[in-house]
This record gives sequence, C-alpha cells and structure tokens, in this order.
Amino acid sequence: MLHNGFNMTWQKGKSGNPNGRPRKSQKTMAQLRSQISEHLPDVIEVLAGAAKKGDVQAARILVERCVPSMRAIDQNVNVNEAVRSISDEELIQMVKDFETEVEKIH
Repeated sequence: MLHNGFNMTWQKGKSGNPNGRPRKSQKTMAQLRSQISEHLPDVIEVLAGAAKKGDVQAARILVERCVPSMRAIDQNVNVNEAVRSISDEELIQMVKDFETEVEKIH
C-alpha cells in the first residue's frame, strides 16, 4: 500500500519499532513514589470521608487497596453442651444483642 508515495506495508522479519518502548528511569519512578507517599494519608482521609457519605467507589477503593483480602480457612469448632442447649429464641436474641452492640460502636 502506498501513502504519500511511501510503501506502508510491514516487511517480513523487521519490527516497526526495533528499539521498543523507552523505559522510565528508576530514579523517576522512585521520585514519583516518594511524592505520592507524602500525600497518601490525606488521600486516604478524603476517600474515607467520601465513603462515609455514601460514595460507593471510594468505599470500594479503600477496601480493595487498604484492607487485606480475607481468605477462607478450615477450622474445627467444638461446640459444648452449654451451647447446644440454647433454644432458637435465645440464639436469635443473642444475635440481636450483638448487632445492637456493633451499631453502638459505629
């Protein structure tokens, strides 16, 4: 194919960009990280404030970037007789009491 009098087809075995993409210097990357880390507490504070006001994206970013991921673990749990004897009503009331205490904390 010709474009403005030049052959624009790729030649077999030759790269259109033989040197590749230029790399950023390590010094530049270290400076960038340093500048970002100086402002990180302020950024987290702003994200937390936005998340508390209902900004779902801010909450997602905080959880994805600041909270370690939770992994399922296998764990043996021994339930003794005292716990087995709790009625469904008592258990429901215990859960409600727990939820009330959690709400007081937040």
